[in-house]
Amino acid sequence: MNGKWNVARLWRLASGRVLFAGSITALALLVGGGTAAAVTNELMPEVGMTRAVHGDRAVTGDVRLGLRTAWTRFVKTEVDAAYREDQFDGGTVKMKSWPITGSVWIAPYLGLYAGGGIGWYNETTRFGANAPFTNLTTQKFGEHVGGGYEAPLVGPVSLDLNLRYVWLEKSGFDEVNRNHWNTAIGAGIRF
Repeated sequence: MNGKWNVARLWRLASGRVLFAGSITALALLVGGGTAAAVTNELMPEVGMTRAVHGDRAVTGDVRLGLRTAWTRFVKTEVDAAYREDQFDGGTVKMKSWPITGSVWIAPYLGLYAGGGIGWYNETTRFGANAPFTNLTTQKFGEHVGGGYEAPLVGPVSLDLNLRYVWLEKSGFDEVNRNHWNTAIGAGIRF
């Protein structure tokens, strides 16, 4: 793709993943339907750590802001935006990522939840001054699975701890595997 959008390919990837996520959401709503008194929303500011599976394997920080909706007592969805940075090759290659993700969480027991989702990752890669490559920006689709624990604190505020594993499609000049682990701590603020 050479850093350019291949619209047909992106559409095929996105439509298949959206269909899969929609099917899982519909199934989850059918299984958990009718068990909640009302829909509740939470604003989810979080800070976390990311560790790339390949590359320098360094741990880097990230920030995330999400909106989580509890549709039933057992089913939650979440849409969030994040920002993170990674370094490769001893810091000569720097990557910044702005993912927007959607998740479906199943919460079977006392604050525990597990699930997965899909995301769109806008990535900017910058190379060192002596690199034979030019800086580039790419868009990727990815999937994630994970889980966490949400514990009530005070009134409408809860503590949220979570872990995700993210698979990103390979694209661009290098075919670098940018899969990564992410763990975060945040607050859920009900409104």
